[in-house]
Amino acid sequence: MLDFINFGKFPEYLSSDIIHKKLMKKETKPNAKIELEDLALMVQKGFQEQSRELREFKEEMHDFRDEMYEFKNEVYGFKFKTEGSIFEIQGNTKNIYGKLDSIDDTLEEIRPLLKVLKYNDRDLDKRATKIEHQLKMA
Repeated sequence: MLDFINFGKFPEYLSSDIIHKKLMKKETKPNAKIELEDLALMVQKGFQEQSRELREFKEEMHDFRDEMYEFKNEVYGFKFKTEGSIFEIQGNTKNIYGKLDSIDDTLEEIRPLLKVLKYNDRDLDKRATKIEHQLKMA
């Protein structure tokens, strides 16, 4: 759109050769000079073209702004959903920790029983071994 600003070049319609050729087509004299009215017309056309390009640029910027607002709303929606998911995960994590604590408490109650059962198992194993040994001798 306004490329000549970025690259230091003037657009083709502002080239003095092109303007001169266009004006020469209107004139019947081969060596006609540019008159003040023609120069004013060229300046007016240049300003009109710049004004048109500026309007187009503004419209593009409005469209871009609208797209950015839409993107912002999408990001906020994603943020809201993510916060909800994180809150839900935190709640589930608390439940899991509660269940693990409950299991740990149960295990604390069972540990003394396990010691007794292991002692009884060893004792029964010793007795069975003695009985087997006595049966083999008899």
